[in-house]
Formats: sequence, structure tokens, C-alpha cells
Amino acid sequence: MLPSSITLGTAGSSVVFEYHETVGGDKLVYHGPNHSDRRRQTLEFIRTAPKRSGVNYGTRRGFIRKTTDVDVTNADGSTAMSPSVSTLGINWPVGVDNAEDLVRGEIYALFSVLQIGMTNPLDFFDNNASETELDTIVAFFTEGSLR
Repeated sequence: MLPSSITLGTAGSSVVFEYHETVGGDKLVYHGPNHSDRRRQTLEFIRTAPKRSGVNYGTRRGFIRKTTDVDVTNADGSTAMSPSVSTLGINWPVGVDNAEDLVRGEIYALFSVLQIGMTNPLDFFDNNASETELDTIVAFFTEGSLR
């Protein structure tokens, strides 16, 4: 079960995202403090079911997507709202032994590749983040319960 609020550290500050809804059993949506009907500030945890093809069981996918609508200046000088989207995604074949270990290892690998001073993905979350929270994300991706 993912927590009711998630705090992300962003460039010297932090933003708290509160749980908003579960969509179709495979997507959790959190809203940031600046979210409104006109401007998105969302954090989503999404998983997709595999599609079997012949003897292959398919690929399971899990990703975290953060979307923030921002104002941009167009080439003609006018302004418009446009989404800024960040995504962390992992795909793995169904039937692999120790899927949880594989997903956890991929999360660590992705953060180390980013070379942003974080080799521990928990550093992305607030100071109260724990291995249990990372375990919860891994469980969500690998068919664990939603909320």
C-alpha cells in the first residue's frame, strides 16, 4: 500500500503530493499543492498488465510519471500552458525469477546513471523515506496491492 502523501525533494525545496484517486486498479494519482482544474501538478504510479503472445507470457511495465503544467513563450511571443513530464519506467518479462529483486536493482541502476548525487533512490523522497517505502513501490510494480 502506497502512503497517502509523498514528499519529493526538488532543487532545494520539497513538494508534498496528496493521494487523489485510483484509476482502473492499475494507476494511483497524487496531486501537488498547485494542482487545479486548469493546471496539472500530478504524480502517478502506473503498472500495465502483460499481453501473452504464443508461449511468451509478455512483459510487465511499471512507471512513475510526474507532470507539471508550466507557462511557455511561443515563437510569436504569445504564451501558452504546456506540460513538463518526467518518467521513470521499468519493463521486465513475466516469468523471471525474483521479479522484486530485478525491479529494485533497475531502480537503483537508473538513479546511479542519472549521476545527480543520488545512488539511493530513497534520497529522491523526503528524509523520512525508508526501505519499506521502496519495497512498497516495488510491490506495486510487481503486482502488489494498490492502496
